[in-house]
Amino acid sequence: MVDKDIVFTSNAVINSAGAYASELAKQVGVGKEYICLPFLGAYKKSYLTNKSPKRLIYPVPNPVNPFLGVHTTNTLYNEIKIGPTAFPVIGKEQYRVTDGFRLNELFEFILASKTLLKSDSVDLVSLAKEEGIKLFKKPLINRASKLTNSLSNNSSWKNHPSGIRAQIINTKSNSIEMDYSFPVTILMY
Repeated sequence: MVDKDIVFTSNAVINSAGAYASELAKQVGVGKEYICLPFLGAYKKSYLTNKSPKRLIYPVPNPVNPFLGVHTTNTLYNEIKIGPTAFPVIGKEQYRVTDGFRLNELFEFILASKTLLKSDSVDLVSLAKEEGIKLFKKPLINRASKLTNSLSNNSSWKNHPSGIRAQIINTKSNSIEMDYSFPVTILMY
């Protein structure tokens, strides 16, 4: 890297720019086959009861769609969270389905969607249907209740701030990448 009169060198560069990692990689001339498809991770929370799970509970991973699935998380504030969803959204900072997005994000979303529709390893339509319904409270609670019957005593589920998972799509292999690296020793997360 060159900045004015200073040259920086290294054996490896780690790019941890999240949803913007693919944009940053392209700025330095690598990773042109990768694009970001943001996924909205919505959660619900309730106060812990004496019947609430005492530990994290995760489902068996779905081999078709590479996400953790709805699980339980106990917080430091005596709460239990269920979630997240994994719903594809257009914007890299679209923390609600109704939030806005940039025009270039729409083009990237369309390209990522077309890429995954051609994929043998991901069923994007089924994923969107399955995850879209979990944006609503009752289906999300029903999904979490399949993990443990101890959630029935939690009655006051409220929205918890959503997050965005920056998922990398490889447009050459038509696949979702968990992390990616380049032969030029630039690692992307």
